[in-house]
Amino acid sequence: MAESLTADQAEAILGTLPEYDIFTKDKKPWWTTDDVAKALGVGRQIVLDWCANQDIIGAVKYPGAAGWRMPRSQLLIFLAQRHVNGGEVRKQA
Repeated sequence: MAESLTADQAEAILGTLPEYDIFTKDKKPWWTTDDVAKALGVGRQIVLDWCANQDIIGAVKYPGAAGWRMPRSQLLIFLAQRHVNGGEVRKQA
């Protein structure tokens, strides 16, 4: 199993990758599934699956249309770990 990253380490890793600029520059504390899907250029269902599978620690599902919210710190860690482990999430060209 890979060593865990801190949010600061994850931000440093992602900060070197332009495709993740939105996550390192926008400091909002919580992200929606639509925000993340749009920023990564992936389908909303992929992000919903990450949340439902608890891949993003601390993701919270609110009732009704509000949907999932992900804490920025854990989202950064998730994305950085995926990058380090070769499972990058990149925008489609």
